[in-house]
Amino acid sequence: MNMCKTFVELNWDVFFSELSRVMGFRSENAQRAAKKCSDHHKTWTLLQIAHEWYLQELMVPYVRQSMLMNNAITSAGFLKYMMTEARNPNYIYLGTMTLTYLEALQNFRTGLRVGDIDRIASSKAVFATLFHARHHPNYQEIEIMEAVQRHSVPEELLPFYNETEAVCLSEDGESGEGLDFKAEIVNKDVQSWMPRGVPSGEDWFLKITMKPIRNKARQMMSTPANTRTTSQQSTGARSKPDLSAQVLAWRAQLRSKKYLKDPCKEDVCHVSLTSEELDPSLLEITVRAENLRKKYFDKTFVDSQNDDLPEEPVYVTKKERTEKCLISNRTKSEICDITSNMLATIVNVDVKDSLTSEFRKMMPLCKVKKSDLLKFHDIVLDVCAQQDELFLHEDL
Repeated sequence: MNMCKTFVELNWDVFFSELSRVMGFRSENAQRAAKKCSDHHKTWTLLQIAHEWYLQELMVPYVRQSMLMNNAITSAGFLKYMMTEARNPNYIYLGTMTLTYLEALQNFRTGLRVGDIDRIASSKAVFATLFHARHHPNYQEIEIMEAVQRHSVPEELLPFYNETEAVCLSEDGESGEGLDFKAEIVNKDVQSWMPRGVPSGEDWFLKITMKPIRNKARQMMSTPANTRTTSQQSTGARSKPDLSAQVLAWRAQLRSKKYLKDPCKEDVCHVSLTSEELDPSLLEITVRAENLRKKYFDKTFVDSQNDDLPEEPVYVTKKERTEKCLISNRTKSEICDITSNMLATIVNVDVKDSLTSEFRKMMPLCKVKKSDLLKFHDIVLDVCAQQDELFLHEDL
């Protein structure tokens, strides 16, 4: 769920808002629910539509070119086309999102369902950097701590880790989930047999020990006419929905916008599906996200006393970058960091000591008002501006 939310938040202004609108999330409340991923199953359906559509549409220009040149159509040829010939920023970005992160999401879910540990681990490693591209402090901490814990686990405990990574309670072996979800299913089944009131320890013991007998009775009472097995009914396994109509509708919408036209054309403005200009940092998202993850790891486990300003996150639109760069839109911590850096550049020792002393009196950060920090920042900014002007006159 964290992976889905991270992907949707990053791509909401790029294409996901438009995708959800075409799929029926048209009202303001519906759009808000889609952005927050309130319904995980609906969110996953939207991600499947996006994944299938982008794979098909990204391959169209390569297939057409190969047919014109009488070349064989291969997956290796498609990847080479994506990496060496494509120049359109819209095409390149959607290719990165599809072949890297949406593919990782699909592999992670498939790995959980069938208990494929290698697929789970590889998809986690690929997607992990995306948590650090934007402001997701909780997701970042969870991801890093889990990676460090798995790397540090003793060899004798590794089989246990692998066995409990994905748990399947059904006979088909294709409905695995995380252990916490399966524990919840078992708990609900036991609770459904509890007497009214507050259950005692004896009630819990009796209902849990009787669970295997109840499951065996369910299997004996099941009929061949059932389209789903008893185990599927108890674990909530679902058949795969047919999304061909939705994918076709989304492809028609994108074709009408000519969003991926001329993949090899370089002088194309990088815009969203609603024609909003996007930030240039989006095209470097993988590299920037990897650097941010490394800095987060170093600060957490290597040098916790490092007070250097963190690298800027990846901005989605140019409008977002402009608004974020406004000092009034910064957090109190960011304003303090910027002010401290400006204080360090003041040459006049008396002025510097006086302002530094006043700045320290305003602390701790939790008690100072943001408005007071902004006023002090403006004072320091004026001092730095006067200093720069003085040096300019001296140079002249």
